[in-house]
Amino acid sequence: MQALLELAAPIHDTGKIGIPDVILKKPGRLTPEEWTVMKQHPRIGYDILRKSDAPLFKLAAEIALRHHERWDGGGYPDGQAGDAIHQFARIAAAAERLLGEVERVLQADAAVAEV
Repeated sequence: MQALLELAAPIHDTGKIGIPDVILKKPGRLTPEEWTVMKQHPRIGYDILRKSDAPLFKLAAEIALRHHERWDGGGYPDGQAGDAIHQFARIAAAAERLLGEVERVLQADAAVAEV
């Protein structure tokens, strides 16, 4: 299963293909209306990936759908909580957050180096 996770997790944001570029590439904060559109990407990705019978894409579909759910139920698209969220979706979400933090630190370091 680890090998499937390693292949499936990187395509968790497939649904962003259905989000307009003006929203995806917008600098700064999204408006509430734009955020509503952006929150559709997990379901779009799920709908794309679930059409395959291959185990890789079935797992990728579940990760795509659930990677923004939160342990406390405050996530989206369905507000799932705790163990109801697929374990691999929780792992992929944690890895995505960690990568985001690393990128922010590297950008800050680069900005300091320019000064």
